[in-house]
Amino acid sequence: MKLLSSLLFVGLLSGCGNSENNLPEATPCQDRVAIVLVAHSFVQGLCGCEEAGAPVTSGTFTCTIEHGSAVIFHLQGSSRSHQILSTGTPGFVSTPLLGSAGPEDDRKKSHTTIFAEPGTYEFIDAFLPGISGKIVVQ
Repeated sequence: MKLLSSLLFVGLLSGCGNSENNLPEATPCQDRVAIVLVAHSFVQGLCGCEEAGAPVTSGTFTCTIEHGSAVIFHLQGSSRSHQILSTGTPGFVSTPLLGSAGPEDDRKKSHTTIFAEPGTYEFIDAFLPGISGKIVVQ
């Protein structure tokens, strides 16, 4: 499992480019930044979440961060569209459509949200039924 996570992480690093379509060029695991991988069949915290980084294939994904931290929702290798939708109160601005139809270079693959206030922020992926998530901000 750790090998798979390491391979996914290395794969993400090899695709760094502009911040519109890929992860930032800076080292992804920075203080007060969490990276949440959204894929065809799972959601996974790559770094920055207090919880271990095992992929969640059903049920609820949880990522605990400090207030003022950023969460980067990153689409990984999926031909399907994904969109993270805030479902509770407090709420956050939902992501735009990630991986929407069009040439690969024109697809938005990452979206960053800053969580300034403590609380539990619940979300779903509009295109990944069976998995929900929450960002717990301390």
